[in-house]
Amino acid sequence: MKIKIIGIVILASFQIIAFTAGVKAKQLTVIATTAELGSIAEFVGGDFVKVTHLTDGRDYPHAVVPRPSWITKVRKADMIIINGMDMDMWAASLIEASRNPALFYEADGYLDISKSIPERLEVPTTPKIDMSMGDVHPQGNPHYMLDPLNAKLAARAISDRMAYLLPEKREYFEANAQQFNARIDEKMQEWNEKVHRIPNKKLVTYHKLWAYFANRFGLEIVAELEPKPGIPPSVRHLQDVISIIGKERPRIILMASYFDDKPAQFVAERTGVKVVEVPVSLYAEKHVTNYFELIDHIVEQLLLGAGE
Repeated sequence: MKIKIIGIVILASFQIIAFTAGVKAKQLTVIATTAELGSIAEFVGGDFVKVTHLTDGRDYPHAVVPRPSWITKVRKADMIIINGMDMDMWAASLIEASRNPALFYEADGYLDISKSIPERLEVPTTPKIDMSMGDVHPQGNPHYMLDPLNAKLAARAISDRMAYLLPEKREYFEANAQQFNARIDEKMQEWNEKVHRIPNKKLVTYHKLWAYFANRFGLEIVAELEPKPGIPPSVRHLQDVISIIGKERPRIILMASYFDDKPAQFVAERTGVKVVEVPVSLYAEKHVTNYFELIDHIVEQLLLGAGE
């Protein structure tokens, strides 16, 4: 009798193990090149994804050097989500080194979110682009995720691809994407009300990464501290910016927190404008751990800088 009971227990144990393995097999392993895309993937994928992001708000996205350990992570992934538009060009060499055919360009596991963005800003109109123009992107400004409505498009694209890879969870992914987008719509009302309080809606920025944010919230960028994208400002150029500030009267210099703030402080000391340094991705600040918190933080810092 004891032998029979032990046999039943062992059989039940194997069934439990088999069931658990089956559940794990249905979980997608997802790599995101940026933390904000990873955050959205976690929201949409919920219990059926394991997401790893490769960069966060402490990294300058145009100067990322892939780590050898990332190759192993990519090799084991079912899906990779990239920003595209040349912002994370390093991802191509990473995928190649991983030799994971599921993630090759245009394979089922390869998702370039920029392909879902219909309105690309600052696309060069000159037939030839060279280094003399600075860090210019042929496909346009790649910092589209600073527009919350583009985050909605990202959520939909991620949901669609996850549903394709794991079709039995389609309704689950779609429901989560709808919930994310409803939350964006709700927060947009709050964000718009707060940004509307900024006097004259004029900004000076450090680098060309605020076009989408400014366009969405009705802000005007009157000058940039960099003479060309990626080119450090000279004293002469900063003097020109100071002259523009005298005419336009912006209250804020807005810059990503990974840049050197010395040029901004040079201008601030001579004009009285406030330097606002904010992360443009997650985890550079302890309380910025998802997309909503990122935009919350940027908007709140703008209000503080404007004295509102």
